Amino acid sequence: MSAGYIFECWPGTDLLKSWTIIDDQSNTPEGWHFLEFEKGPPGQPVESPEQQESYAVAMLDAKQRQAALQVSALQSRIDAINYLINTGNPDHPDFLEPDDPDYLEPTPEEVAELPVRKAQLKSWNTYRGKLGRVTNDEGWYQAPAWPVMPATYTSEMSESIPETA
Repeated sequence: MSAGYIFECWPGTDLLKSWTIIDDQSNTPEGWHFLEFEKGPPGQPVESPEQQESYAVAMLDAKQRQAALQVSALQSRIDAINYLINTGNPDHPDFLEPDDPDYLEPTPEEVAELPVRKAQLKSWNTYRGKLGRVTNDEGWYQAPAWPVMPATYTSEMSESIPETA
């Protein structure tokens, strides 16, 4: 009679599904493996490969949606600032005379903001490209190599818009 651990793996893998302690090695169920106490517990059980893949795909989808929203928000802000700058340029098709009621002169803060937003947009587009490569490795979902997410852009307007029920 030899006591120890018994464990089972997910079918066709070396991934630990579950384990328990058993008093007698001869009572090991079919498909389970025995491990002596001296060798320590078999480890931490993991989800099935199907569950891991489903979770990783959902995470990838969420990260891609967030990146798309960030790119859209940043591009919108850049377009708005560019429009303000261009309406004061007589060589641009959007030029407006300063006495036009639609003319808005860009503030120095808006002009200074433009290169910052362009750099953020570049970072988010690079991140989106890296997300597109996450699935290139076989078994990627078991340990996804997520790229580092850039700093999140929050438009100033979004903080002043009240939430609706």
